[in-house]
Amino acid sequence: IFSNFQHANGLVLTTRSGLKSSVTPTEQVLTMMQELKKKGEAMMETEQKTFATYAEWADDESKKLGFEIQDGESKIEELTAFITKAESDASKLGREVEALEAEIAQLTSEKKEATELRATQ
Repeated sequence: IFSNFQHANGLVLTTRSGLKSSVTPTEQVLTMMQELKKKGEAMMETEQKTFATYAEWADDESKKLGFEIQDGESKIEELTAFITKAESDASKLGREVEALEAEIAQLTSEKKEATELRATQ
């Protein structure tokens, strides 16, 4: 008779220790939902902390890369200016070499003429 009463009523549950409890299935569902809510909130808090750490890292890396890009652009400008100056210096020195070669050719010609003149005298 007692077993039929439990089955028909659905209000009395037997725990592992054998004690009878009057927890309804609805109360059990609500308890489980509250526990799931707590677990979900804990997981959300952990995820928010993880995301905050990631967001901070991403921001730091973004700033770091921004500075590296600026440094790289500055270095490019410096090297471009150096190359332009080196090309200018090379051009100037090339003209000076040409002038010196022309002077050497002229002096060699004058030397040859002077040698020939001495030979004839």
